[in-house]
Amino acid sequence: MKKNIRTFAIAMAIVFSNNMVYFAETESSLQEQIEQNNSNIQELEKKKNEIIDQIGVESEELQGVLNEIDSKSLELQKAQAEVEFYQSKIDGVQAEINSINVEIENANNEISLKESLIEEKKKEEEEAKGLLENRIRSYYKIDIASNMLYMILESKSLSEFFSNVEDVIKIMSMDKQLVQELRDIQNQLHNEKEEINKKLEEIEISKNSLVEKQEELLKVQEELLVKKNEHESKMNELYVLETEKTSIINSLSSQEEQLENEIGDLTAYNEELEAQLNSILNEINNNSGNNQNNGGTVNNPSSEGFIRPGYGPVTDDFGPRINPVTGVAGYHRGVDFADPYGAPVYASKSGVVAYSGWMSDFGNVVIIDHGGGVQTLYAHNSQLLVSNGQAVSQGEVIAYVGSTGMSTGPHIHFEIRINGQAVNPWNYL
Repeated sequence: MKKNIRTFAIAMAIVFSNNMVYFAETESSLQEQIEQNNSNIQELEKKKNEIIDQIGVESEELQGVLNEIDSKSLELQKAQAEVEFYQSKIDGVQAEINSINVEIENANNEISLKESLIEEKKKEEEEAKGLLENRIRSYYKIDIASNMLYMILESKSLSEFFSNVEDVIKIMSMDKQLVQELRDIQNQLHNEKEEINKKLEEIEISKNSLVEKQEELLKVQEELLVKKNEHESKMNELYVLETEKTSIINSLSSQEEQLENEIGDLTAYNEELEAQLNSILNEINNNSGNNQNNGGTVNNPSSEGFIRPGYGPVTDDFGPRINPVTGVAGYHRGVDFADPYGAPVYASKSGVVAYSGWMSDFGNVVIIDHGGGVQTLYAHNSQLLVSNGQAVSQGEVIAYVGSTGMSTGPHIHFEIRINGQAVNPWNYL
């Protein structure tokens, strides 16, 4: 009977030993994949940070372009206002010129009318003078004595004779008066024409002055238009640059989003791998418990207690806290000892190394199985000195202090887990 029990115990030890080898190999494979994924994540994070930095640079340059656009817009508005101001002045001067042109046209029409009237009165004068000269010549040609004798003989009375003489004198006087009136009218027309010409000269002088003023305004406006066109050209260049910068930023943001998705995928995959790793550790605990029930000796819990893994001061205790890296409120499942970089990390209790390698935020990690569902965890190490399946003694140096993984400085993150659940180490140290 004792022989059979001994044979069964040996067989179970062989089976458990084979399982440990299988679990170790599986852990190693998973850890290699996790480490590879973490390496890829770090590389992607590096690329993402470079893109974020580049986005920051491009954003600053874009903001500079936008600020310059705002500045140039104000200058353009000012230039446009000045152009419009001078245009209103030019339009006002042009209105005055148009009004003067109307006055000049009216004056020229009036002069033409006066000239026409002068010519007309001149003709009438010439006609009247012709009649008068003909009448005078006729009197000189006819013998006056005979005419007087004729008027005496023809007159029925002396009074009629004097009346006839008076009529002749009146006719001659009226002819002279008509000629004089025509001359007076001509002189008046000439005077009016001269006044109009003088007024026309004054109008022309005013017009020339306004034309000079308008030319000066046009010259200033042309200079302002050149400035305005320069501002518009610069604005167009800035708009093109804004479009280019915006396109670059959008492209970089798209790349950042793509990298973020890749990082998320790898992180999610690592979480799955970590779950598998936890499952393996649970399996180790289960097998360890089964061996104890069957009388095995592998991973039996020892009666020795736990010791501190290092001698540095406690910087972060077990329990609720604000994460020093993320700044997020959470729960600290271990105790942090601030030992210096490269200091030894000691096994808190004798046992078998269940895991030695990289584990996401923990960086380089050692997990020692002490049997009975009890494990200790040592995280953020700079160098690991033990391997999976290796038996270690209490106080043995298993690693050196570091700051790998999610860490703000060199320290030992120490956990005690019972059946997978983190417990307060101070209840056991």
